Formats: sequence, structure tokens, C-alpha cells
Amino acid sequence: MAVGRHGTDAASWTSRDGLAWTESPLPPASGSAAPSEVIPEQAAALAGADVTSRSSGRAVFVAGGWTGASNASPSARFWFSSDGSRWTSARVASATSADARVVAMAASAAGFLAVGQTGPEGSPTGSAAWWSEDGEAWTRIASADLPPDTTPEAVAAAPGGGFVAVGSSVARDRAVVWLSMDGRHWRAASDQAAFHHYGLKVRMRGVAAGGPGLVAVGVSLFGTQFGTATVWTSADGAVWQLVPDVAAFDGAEMDGIVGTAGGLVAVGTWGAPDQYVPTVWLSPPR
Repeated sequence: MAVGRHGTDAASWTSRDGLAWTESPLPPASGSAAPSEVIPEQAAALAGADVTSRSSGRAVFVAGGWTGASNASPSARFWFSSDGSRWTSARVASATSADARVVAMAASAAGFLAVGQTGPEGSPTGSAAWWSEDGEAWTRIASADLPPDTTPEAVAAAPGGGFVAVGSSVARDRAVVWLSMDGRHWRAASDQAAFHHYGLKVRMRGVAAGGPGLVAVGVSLFGTQFGTATVWTSADGAVWQLVPDVAAFDGAEMDGIVGTAGGLVAVGTWGAPDQYVPTVWLSPPR
């Protein structure tokens, strides 16, 4: 299953084999625009969990994103589905969605976590997070629990329980990691040498369980355009080490990572600034 945007509308896609895909629209926010006004919607995050132990008594998929122009203040959006093809728009209070976009989601036995950013797309101003027990009702986590000058880009369930979110400072001059045992209360991992890149730009953009415990991926920049794919590992989410550079990292940017039974798979691009070639990296289990 995948989510994204088709034109100016949020959309989802489902596939049984990864080769043939079927598109399904995600319903727009009710009453969000006048008939003559087009407000783009973007679905950017997806998570699923078996919630049969809770009141809904069924499996649930959730998607998150935002509505609003890229240069304007966004409004967070949530959808839920039992099969991935028919979606319902979650109703959230304006204070829950105001000036925020959902960029990543994760699920645990207790519920769903969404993390995101405030401010215009491309120029984020801070962080945001939400929690839901059933995917239908969402609560925004108090901003005091999240560092104000940081922007999360990915989140994953931690192998020892709880969640880990990764991202960077608003200035993108250091990587940042947040930890939570329940999805509601957060603390930032201590700043450390592995989070910096000689005073230049660095971003953590994906995280997954794997390796010694957790593996994060991203990019370290020389100047504003010349990137090197960067990988970090951690046993507990609190202390991180940089993986030594290899030739396959040069000129590349890693955007996401997932753990599988056959090892880790990371995706991103290679060839900036002249071209951005979709690229996949594999790390077999050891």
C-alpha cells in the first residue's frame, strides 16, 4: 500500500504483488473550499495495525498528510480504512490540525503515532505530533514535549517498545532524535558528535528497526547541493554511531529505510545536483 497525491487530490494505491497497482481516492475535507477554489491535498504517511483488541474490533490502516498551498500555513489531515481501498476522512478539531502537516506515522499495540512539521512546506518552523488509539480520533501532543527548533522526518516503532523519531534542526545543521515509550511523552536524545557534519547541512530522513537495534539514513551536504548518503546505527536510540562511508554513498541521498526478513532496504536518489536517479541500497542480515 502507498499514499500520495494525484494532481491536487490525495490518493492511495494498493497492490498484491508490488507490480500491479490500483488507485483509490482519499476523500477531501468536508467544506474545506469554495466550489471555485482548488486547495491541494497531500497524503504523505501510512501505517497499519491489528486493533482487534480495542473497541473497533478490526484491522485499521491510517494515512496522514495535509491540505493547503506549499507556501501557506498547512492543515493536518487524517484518514482511516479497514482495507486500504475505501477511506474515511477523520474529523479533527481545528486546533488539532492548525499550521501542521503529517510527514510520518507508526503503529504499536496501543495505537497510532503521527509526527509532522509546522510552517510552509520547504521552510518548516518546528515540530508537531499526534496520537490516536483507533485511527479515527486524534489528539495533538503538547508542543512542550517536542523541541521547538526541530523538524521530524520519520518515525518507527522501537524494537524494545515505544517509538523513535528522527529529523533535523530547523536550520538543518544537526540531526535530531526523539524517544518516547508511549507516543505521548517525548525526550530528545542528547546532542552528540554523530549528529553533526563539520558545521554543514545534515538530515536524518528515515529510521527502522535493524542492525544492532535501530538504523537511520539521510544525507550530509557539502555546500547546498552535493550530498553523501549517511547511515547511523544505535543499540538503544539514545547513543548513535556513524557507519563509515562507502563508494555507494557518494553523490547520493537516502530518503527512507525499511527492515525485512532479508535485511534492510534503503531508497533515495543519486547524481545531484545535475540529476536525481532513483536508487536502492541493500544491507543483508549479519
